[in-house]
Amino acid sequence: MHIFCDYCGARIDTDVHKTCPNCGGSYSNDREVLDEKVRLDKIGELDIEKKRLELERMKIENEKLRKGGKANTAAKGCLIPLVVFLCFLGVLFIVIMVIALSDTGENDRKAQETLHRISDLTYSFSMEPVPVPDVPDIPDIEIPDISVTVTSVPVVTVPDISVPEM
Repeated sequence: MHIFCDYCGARIDTDVHKTCPNCGGSYSNDREVLDEKVRLDKIGELDIEKKRLELERMKIENEKLRKGGKANTAAKGCLIPLVVFLCFLGVLFIVIMVIALSDTGENDRKAQETLHRISDLTYSFSMEPVPVPDVPDIPDIEIPDISVTVTSVPVVTVPDISVPEM
């Protein structure tokens, strides 16, 4: 809170200074400070009274719930729209399934009618020879004989490994 010093007129921040920082004068008996203290005391008393009344209201409400055995009514308001929504989804699913199943029979009937119309048509096929273009003769190519002569073979000796009998 800010007040003005009664002695020198300087502005005083009462939260920071206990006396006037300019002249050192005391402001504890200042009318503004006393009025502010009274106002804060009233606010504190009202706040305490408000909390006491709220606590009392909660106690009464809890007693009513205990005696009446009722559940929380706020949850009841939430449950009804949820049940209605789930029922709507179930009905919608059933309607879609009925439409899908009835539509399948219609499609089968149309497909069978189309097959009957196609089978009633007659087709004729003719086979004519297709002319083959002239392919030039491939000339014979002589492939020379290849012979391989081995001049030396390295000798590898393998040691004799004998396994003792048991």
